[in-house]
Amino acid sequence: MKFEDAHDYVQMRDGGSFVGAVTQDRLQVQLGFSAKPMAIETSQLLHIVFANKYGYSSDELNFKDGSSLQGKVLDAEIAFASDTLGELKIPTQRILAIQFLGNL
Repeated sequence: MKFEDAHDYVQMRDGGSFVGAVTQDRLQVQLGFSAKPMAIETSQLLHIVFANKYGYSSDELNFKDGSSLQGKVLDAEIAFASDTLGELKIPTQRILAIQFLGNL
């Protein structure tokens, strides 16, 4: 991956961050109105803020069409590629937020 192709930004809970690309096509998300998890295409997402001690009791997913849903991302890891670090599997529990800037 070339640096100019690196469009996504992952903010970690410890203050660190990654710039690169989320390489995962879908996330499994449990929504309050559905008994079964839904497969959400990452190409439709703009931003995810993961549940944290600062008021978010569930994960917030914001979509390209303006929709916003509350739920729980069930994936234990997010597949990510970085020009500097290569292919990574980032544990979801350590992520504070993801910005899908390549989807703008």
